[in-house]
Amino acid sequence: MRLPLLTAILCGVFLGLIWPSAEPGGSAAAVRSDKPHKTVLERSSSGSFFVTAQVNGQPVQFVVDTGAETVALTKEDATRAGVPFDPAEFTKVGRSASGDAIGQEVHIKSIDVDGKKRDDVGGVVLEGLDVSLLGQNYLRRLDAVQISGDKMILH
Repeated sequence: MRLPLLTAILCGVFLGLIWPSAEPGGSAAAVRSDKPHKTVLERSSSGSFFVTAQVNGQPVQFVVDTGAETVALTKEDATRAGVPFDPAEFTKVGRSASGDAIGQEVHIKSIDVDGKKRDDVGGVVLEGLDVSLLGQNYLRRLDAVQISGDKMILH
């Protein structure tokens, strides 16, 4: 029952891990709001879309990962945002092309991208993740997500 969800997460994690240039400090400044309801992200030189979101009121840099079923946080980002987790409780949460994914399912009180605040978001904290992933369980709660050329538009 959780296997398809975790498989989708891990596909996104794998993509994040194989793109070495998708590191924190990437193009998070590429966010701009044309109108209050529309956020435009510019594709980075690595080919990824980065965004800085507020997680429980704290800034977290994400790769927007349309292939990830759920939000995945690094241990450092989860700690900074006050998302409770216990590394002693980490277990295998799925598999990816690079092997087993070890982590813990968590509850995130809120994620806010440029005023698009969504409460009660599920997620995982993953061991060895270099950059947090903004997955479908947040994205599908938006009105629309469009990719055109080197722009991603969040409505």
